[in-house]
Amino acid sequence: MGPRDLRRSLLTTCACVALSMPAAAQDATDEEADAPTVLSPIEVTAQFRSEDPLDVPISMDVVDRFEIEDRGQKDLSDTLNAVPNVVLQESNGQVGFSTITMRGIGNQGGDMAGGDQAIGMYVDGVYIGAQVGMNPPLYDVERIEVLRGPQGTLYGRNAMGGAVNIITAEPEPELYLSGEAMYGSFDLYNLAAVANGAIGTFGDTTVSARLSANQAGRGATVDNSIGDDLGDYSTTSGRAQVRAAGSLYDVVLRADYTDQDATAYAYDDFDDAGDRDAAIAEPFEYELQNYGLSLNGEVYIGDLTLQSISAWRSTHTFADGNDWNASDSVYQSADWDQNQLSQEFRLTSPDDVRLRWVAGVFIFHNEEEERNVFSHRPGSSPLWGMFANGESEISNSETTTNSQAVFGDATYGVTDWLDVTVGLRVTHDTKETHYTHVSQMGMAPTQTLDYEFEALDFSPKFTVMVKPNDATRVYATISRGYKSGGYNRLFAPSPKLEFESEHVWNYELGAKLRLFDDRMELNGALFYTDWYDQQVTAWRGMYNEIANVPHSESYGAEVDVAARVTDTVTLGGAFGWTEATFLDFPNPSATIASGDGFRQPNAPRFTYALSAQYLGPLDDIVPIGSDVDLLMRADYTYRSSTYYDITNQLEEPGYGLLNLRAGVLGDGWRVEGFIKNATDEEYRVQATEYNGMDLAVAGDPRTFGLRVKVDL
Repeated sequence: MGPRDLRRSLLTTCACVALSMPAAAQDATDEEADAPTVLSPIEVTAQFRSEDPLDVPISMDVVDRFEIEDRGQKDLSDTLNAVPNVVLQESNGQVGFSTITMRGIGNQGGDMAGGDQAIGMYVDGVYIGAQVGMNPPLYDVERIEVLRGPQGTLYGRNAMGGAVNIITAEPEPELYLSGEAMYGSFDLYNLAAVANGAIGTFGDTTVSARLSANQAGRGATVDNSIGDDLGDYSTTSGRAQVRAAGSLYDVVLRADYTDQDATAYAYDDFDDAGDRDAAIAEPFEYELQNYGLSLNGEVYIGDLTLQSISAWRSTHTFADGNDWNASDSVYQSADWDQNQLSQEFRLTSPDDVRLRWVAGVFIFHNEEEERNVFSHRPGSSPLWGMFANGESEISNSETTTNSQAVFGDATYGVTDWLDVTVGLRVTHDTKETHYTHVSQMGMAPTQTLDYEFEALDFSPKFTVMVKPNDATRVYATISRGYKSGGYNRLFAPSPKLEFESEHVWNYELGAKLRLFDDRMELNGALFYTDWYDQQVTAWRGMYNEIANVPHSESYGAEVDVAARVTDTVTLGGAFGWTEATFLDFPNPSATIASGDGFRQPNAPRFTYALSAQYLGPLDDIVPIGSDVDLLMRADYTYRSSTYYDITNQLEEPGYGLLNLRAGVLGDGWRVEGFIKNATDEEYRVQATEYNGMDLAVAGDPRTFGLRVKVDL
């Protein structure tokens, strides 16, 4: 089978359901032309072993590399924002701080200077501790697994609302070369290349290498009447891997680097943001560097597998500008450095035994240095009629986190139709900070503070799964999630810096079915989440303060379906419903005494996705005697109204986005055109109240483009 035939076969494995479903496979060879029309299985590693998603008692969505390609997804926001009950909010623009919310659980109210993410992110098994860079570019990715609900037992302390696993393509012995180029409106472009092959064979060990590179960017999308236009960005990324695989071990050494530059989002009047016009004297410029090394090794000890994941990562960001208006009197900047070391050991039982288990140890060390400045810009007009000599507010902090955990998860097959799973993770955290603030403007007290705290957490899980037949699974789960406490490190208003850790108890009932001789898959889940000491970011006029809300809740449902209608057509749909509210929320602002009943930010009540794909011979449509395939695809996603703030003052009406793609595929090549936001829907992706003004940021406009890819 040639590259074209392989691509044609694998392309149709894409299930067109909100990124989530294993999809239909069409085989192009004569020998397999009469194969039954079915949905083909895909393996996942959500529970640290290779499994059919049907056997994983988690509400999850999976998108493989072919669906990433067919949907034209270039960063994680493209993936997550098409998954029901999941939102990725880009707070600062294409680069910078992003917040992931699942079932209403996330970092509520804005970016958290001093807080952690509520959704765990992992790349090739490595925990990503940085608050920024949560919207990485997607290139040479094997698949993405989106796990909803607390994943604390296996994934740890900050996977309270769920987890996102990004698995990149590993080196293989076969020679493979690939290159692609894309160009679109607003000077949107993307260049990517992959080189893979064997270095050599040494005894029973094969050594392979893989190099991947990506360059992407876009021009301005917002007109600025008094300065540089806004919305442009540039991203340079690369990844190098070496793999040594033998009969007793499999080891992969990885190094990656990402450098991003952008003008941060252009905040404009909330009601007029869709006009894409601004008057900003000194637009924010944003820089982000994210890089790391990891060594992931598996050693086979009899029937057991011992896995070690050693990693170092470092992140640096810098942003500076004014305060989104025509005056240049204000200067602001934020400078942040993060370095982390992590080590995880796992021992895993065989897959084909009645008692299947995994046990492990996790060690994490994290250091952060942060500097925030708000000042009068020297030489400009007086600020507020009071400050004219470069007066400033400067916060500096140095924070160290050490975390250790032991965990275990065991599944026992009581009978052929009943599995019982019990898991527990015990986590010990220590966090200390040295904080200083120097005030010349009276926005926060001048002070020097040193704090330290430690916490011990137990995150259990209990699951029962019933297997009435080979195509049906019904499961019920009770699990606990934990998110670490921390310190306010930005213009702290008082000597009390600390905020408490938060916890959830989640109760879930789900079902997974394969129907009509594997032509259709149907998954569904009901959930209720009881939430205590929720961390929220409250805007205090000129700074954010993280505080704890005593009690909140979230409940709802997810359902998705994929169907292989014919050899060439796949259809799908997915629906999410979330009721996420504050139950006990005293004094959410200076003017609101109670926030009881307010909805959680970034948590639309309803989300759904519809998609359709045709992949088949072009001759079936236009009889021109060509040996070429035709690909046509449509994806539509919808979100009902949502709030951007904890006081429910900034509301975004519901909106839907339609993306279209069409192209032709030959032997090792493809050419396709695309339209994103085909109806040119006007919507906002972020909003805030700043110094008495309601400001918002417009979503991306309609964008056209052309993409060419060649595989050798």
